[in-house]
Order: sequence, then C-alpha cells, then structure tokens
Amino acid sequence: MNSSFKTIKRILFIIPLMLVSNSAWLQDSTSHLYFDGVNDYAETHNTWLDYVNDDFTFEAIIKGDEEDQGTNPTIISNRWSHIKGAAFYLKNMESDPRALCFSNRGEEWYIPNNGSLGTLLDGECHHVAIVRNDGNIYFYADGEQFGYIYDPTCANNLQGFNSIWIGRDHKHGYEFKGVIGNVRVWNVARTGEEIAANMYGGLDGTESNLRGCWELNEGEGQNVYENFSYGWSGFLGANDSEDGDGYDPDWFPGDYCADIEDYGDGEDDDWVDDEDEDEEDDTSGLSELNDALLKIHPNPVYDHNITVDFGTTLTNVEFTMVAISGQEVYHSKTSKITSVVVLNIGDLTKGIYLLKIQSDDQTLTKKIVVR
Repeated sequence: MNSSFKTIKRILFIIPLMLVSNSAWLQDSTSHLYFDGVNDYAETHNTWLDYVNDDFTFEAIIKGDEEDQGTNPTIISNRWSHIKGAAFYLKNMESDPRALCFSNRGEEWYIPNNGSLGTLLDGECHHVAIVRNDGNIYFYADGEQFGYIYDPTCANNLQGFNSIWIGRDHKHGYEFKGVIGNVRVWNVARTGEEIAANMYGGLDGTESNLRGCWELNEGEGQNVYENFSYGWSGFLGANDSEDGDGYDPDWFPGDYCADIEDYGDGEDDDWVDDEDEDEEDDTSGLSELNDALLKIHPNPVYDHNITVDFGTTLTNVEFTMVAISGQEVYHSKTSKITSVVVLNIGDLTKGIYLLKIQSDDQTLTKKIVVR
C-alpha cells in the first residue's frame, strides 16, 4: 500500500471474542464462487457505489487461508487511484494476520490483529462487516463487534467513478484467493443486532437502504445477479462473453461453508470434499472423536433438532451447549453412539452458541447458530 496512506488515528476500544471452528456453517446455496488469487474477479459494471454517502454498512462472507493470499486480498473495490474510490480488504500486516480494512480516498482504517481474533483467513467461513456511523468505524466478525476507530476526517462518500469489482482491486490488483459470497452494501449504519440477525441470509429485497446484494451462488454461466434491491447485476471476469476469459472465477457445487477441503489449483479445477475422503480412507471403525469426520447439520438451526454425525463409533459422549454469555443451555450424556445422534436443543432464542463435545479424554468445540 502506498506509503502516503495514513493508518489508524485512534483505537478507542477492542472487544475480546473467542474464535472457534465453524467449518460446519451452512448457507442456503447449492453452489459458490471461487477466486484463484491470480487475476479473478466479478464486475458489476456500474458506478452505483458512488452514491453511497455518509453512514454505510459493508458485509460479506469469506473463506480463505493466510498463506495463500497476496499482499492485500480484496473483497470489493471501486478504487482507481490513491485518492478516488473505496476498497474493503484484508490488509497485509507483515508478521501479524491480515486485518479487516476499509480504505477510502487514500486513507485506511483497521484494527491490528483483528482485535483479539487473530486471523480471519483460517480456512473457515467468516462473516465480516464494517460500519461507518457518525464518523466512527466499527468492525464485526461472525456477528460480534471486535473494535472501533474514531476518525472525524473520514471521507463522507465512497465515490470512485468506477465500476465495482468483487475479488480484486482496480488500482493495485490485490486479488483474493478463496470463496466470497453474500456481498452486501447498505446506505445506512446497521446495528450489531441487525447484522447478527441475518448475516447468513433472510433478505427479501424490500429492506430500506439496501444498495446492493450479490449472493454469488448462481452456479453456472457468466452472470452474477443483484436481484434484491436495484437489479445491478454483473458478470465474471473482464466481459460477459459466454466463452468467458482468463479473469473468470470458477463455480463449484455445494455449500461453500461446508467442509470443503480443496477447491482446485486453477488448472484442473478438481475439488474433493470430506465425504469423498471418508470413502477412500475408511476410518469408521476407529473409536475416536475425529474433527475431520464430524458433521453437524442443519447449521444455522431453524428447528429444535441438530443431527451430529461422527462417522465412527464413540463411547462416553457428553454434549454441553453454552451461550456466548457463558450460560449453559443444554447438556446430555450417552454411553455409546454408533455414528449419528439427534440432539433436541429445545426452544433456544436466536443467537450464537458453542457446542462442546467430549468423548473419554477428547474434546471438540463447534459454533452453532440458531435462527
């Protein structure tokens, strides 16, 4: 990033947040869009972001690995010079994890180390959000605020006179490697409660101040549709030709927040999920708590039941679910499970919970979202 860029002016506070495995998060999608980190991007081919003024909220779901990224992997950008346009990305912090960052008109705002979270590029799905509210910049991950910055000099609009790119920055390149989905921009400062309530979906297109929403789950073809608010759709790569071009990200089947191990290397576009690996390397006879075999669904939870599939036989299994506040809301024990068990978690309120699973001397913790 250009040395003339300013960094953080003043960090007022940082809220600690426990970061746990969330590889079983599920989206309402049968396909997802993978960016190769070399030159892939999607373009909306319009300048509507220029008209987002004053307060705003940016949201997206990302999935990638720190070691695979270039300098500042970009989620969305309309920036074409150091002083025109905005970008949302993960800023390179040298020896520290890349920090969720907002840049506008040559200035940057971010929280080092993402507060107490550390990396947001750990191979798991993370919902990220940045909110500008009355001059303050607030940062969220997985529905929880992890810090904010006070800076009264923050420019009051995102004007860049350029089309919107997803997965790549206009000015610098700065490509993202991994999956990006559910990109949203609002012309209003959303509250933490509003962000957490529908960060996985649930929009009907009539929401006030929604300026754009791309789910990026079409699964085929060259188009990416913005069909919730203004119909500002776009295409993959540099043009909308049916033949595509060398800048097209790739469609892959399946839930991008399920346990997908390998999306391909950009050459043969092979991909392998955990279920296929289980068939090749049969470990179902082993009596051990195996994170690679464990599958929890549905997640988010819309009913009272959760199905936990261990892929193996276990003994002396104990389940404990706690709210983020630390309050225990569910507990059960069983002497033996052959593979699958259904937990009735009761009538829990909407929110984020931690499910602790113990078997003999082994323990796993998973994040559960109740909708």
